[in-house]
Amino acid sequence: VRKGLKYLLGAFDYVRRDGYDVRLIVAGPQNPDPDSARYMAEKGLGEGVEFVGAPTFEDLPSYHHSADIFVSPALGRESFGMVIAEAMAAGKPCIVSDIAGHRSVIGSPDNAVLTNPGDEMSLKNAIKFLIDHPAERERLGKAGQEKAKEYDWPIVADQVYDYYEKVI
Repeated sequence: VRKGLKYLLGAFDYVRRDGYDVRLIVAGPQNPDPDSARYMAEKGLGEGVEFVGAPTFEDLPSYHHSADIFVSPALGRESFGMVIAEAMAAGKPCIVSDIAGHRSVIGSPDNAVLTNPGDEMSLKNAIKFLIDHPAERERLGKAGQEKAKEYDWPIVADQVYDYYEKVI
């Protein structure tokens, strides 16, 4: 529930009703949480939504490659968002909730679209904006990819080593 799936499903429903031909791939749980499942049943959202479970490390690049936009609608209590860093590294434009954990990953609002947590209209508007503005999708993809370089393991390892030396 804290991942905000219900709100993403609501945004997806609005985007489809506004005439956009979109598909939602949900990576993570194999099945929706009970609240989201109930919402999907009420709205008839079975078509166009696919739950793929947690992708393996080997399968993850194919999901990134097939996506046009990455969305993380978490409501809060998120620490460092590795999935966001991975999507950014893959050059995908990201829409993320404006929460501390997500802001810490994207670094700057210039690197992703921030939405209000738990606000399906904010998500809907962000999704439609990126669908309608391919140049902005491309710009965000490149900006995110540049930011994600800061999370490369050699850089992180050097930072950890420097920190330990400082503490010692």
